[in-house]
Amino acid sequence: MHAALLALALIVVSACENARLRAVYDAFCQENITIPQDLLLVQDGELLDSYTIPEVPRLVYYLDSNQCSVCNITKLQKLHVDPSEPLYVASIVQLPQKDREYVKMTIEYAGLDVDASVFLDENDSFIKNNPFLPDDRRFHTFLLDPDGNIRLVGDPTAGDKLEKMFQETIHLINQSDETK
Repeated sequence: MHAALLALALIVVSACENARLRAVYDAFCQENITIPQDLLLVQDGELLDSYTIPEVPRLVYYLDSNQCSVCNITKLQKLHVDPSEPLYVASIVQLPQKDREYVKMTIEYAGLDVDASVFLDENDSFIKNNPFLPDDRRFHTFLLDPDGNIRLVGDPTAGDKLEKMFQETIHLINQSDETK
């Protein structure tokens, strides 16, 4: 009897959590993401404050100050991108200014072979410009169309199904941009 009640309680809790996540996802996908212009781009061991982000689909990895930025940037090496599909990959790392040299040197000297732009956000500009970003880190990786609309949420390196959805969505975005 107790086992049946426990099983029923777990089913109800799981259903409630799924409904909550779906509501967060639906609300988040209605928003438009802005990538602030005051981020610092780490490129060839230098910090650049002037750059252009191409008008193609953009995969954004947002890493808050509680996450290991180097670990997550390294994870991007697992990303499989179809070279025939235009895509810009950006990792935005929130960190205090005192840590900028650590992250810059680690990226430069650890031999991270990542075809992605790494931006340092020392002023919390990304969150200030996108205050609707959920606290749940599962929502901190997303694919944007060139207009900043969220088209897919999730880390494509997490599994084959998500990677396939990711590739298909990039293709659809690029096709729709060709018809503009």
